[in-house]
Amino acid sequence: MIQITDYPQLEAILWDQKGRTEISDKEAFTYYESRWRYLDEDQLTEDERVLIDRLIAEQGNGHFLPAD
Repeated sequence: MIQITDYPQLEAILWDQKGRTEISDKEAFTYYESRWRYLDEDQLTEDERVLIDRLIAEQGNGHFLPAD
């Protein structure tokens, strides 16, 4: 499980998930893909970039198709 508050941009795109503290890898990958346009890439921390890369490898089988 991923601690939402450890990743500022993930927390920002989960505006409708207030009160949740954790999210599964699968859910996180889905939210990153579907809400990428709301994320500020310049504000991604190194840890969050590593998380996204891991999710792409493990959940997306190396593919990431962010929604426009």
